[in-house]
Amino acid sequence: MNWYSKESMVKTAAYSAYIKGYDKPTRWSNLDSISDNLNNLLLEELNKHNIKIENSVNEGHGYPSFMPDGNQNTSNPKGIINFYTRGLPAKYYMWVLSLVKQTLTKNNIEISNISQEGYDLSGYQSPDAIDIKEELSGKIRVVRFVISRNKSKTVDIPTEIHWTGTTIYQVLKIIDLSYTGNENEEYDASDILSRGVQLAEESRLKDIVLEDIIAKKLNLSDIAYAERVLEKLQNLINLAAWAISHDYKKIYFV
Repeated sequence: MNWYSKESMVKTAAYSAYIKGYDKPTRWSNLDSISDNLNNLLLEELNKHNIKIENSVNEGHGYPSFMPDGNQNTSNPKGIINFYTRGLPAKYYMWVLSLVKQTLTKNNIEISNISQEGYDLSGYQSPDAIDIKEELSGKIRVVRFVISRNKSKTVDIPTEIHWTGTTIYQVLKIIDLSYTGNENEEYDASDILSRGVQLAEESRLKDIVLEDIIAKKLNLSDIAYAERVLEKLQNLINLAAWAISHDYKKIYFV
């Protein structure tokens, strides 16, 4: 089957690489991931308990959410997180924050309050219960709390791969594998790894840099582009190596 005869949509659509049977664990290692996880928790709990959002004229339309406070490095494991309560009835504030405390405690993360007066993080201790201290951020009410200690476990996860169909086609072609864009296509991680090793061996034996081999296989005149494709191939080989080392066998793209 001629891959290029398929609709251009397949070439430009975004795909992600997945390891069959692997479920990505939840990470709590920094302020960004903590906020994302708390937002997912909030949405799940509001839906489960059928709690309706009540937007006001002052706050406008929106949804309650957690976000790292500005002016800090959000890749840090500790710092300030803002809970914007927009649309959430006030009677549920304590309930949500209690869920937050329970969830963070379970993941070895301690929180403490922050006062309205400033952002000095020194001297905060994690209380047994959360006392809500509100501020107004513009017209939106916000509750601020501090991640004062983060001992969450480091999670060993593979590098994420997000490519277009064209990139997948090119990367697989380099190691003599085909790609048609069909969802049922699976690839043996061990086969990808061994083909990558063979390509490196070919480069060594022929004394030809990998970029030149890739340019020839893909009929490229732009060596810089070949270098970028080589980098993506290495990402795929790393993913295959991770899968094998964790007893997974198949990789697929969706």
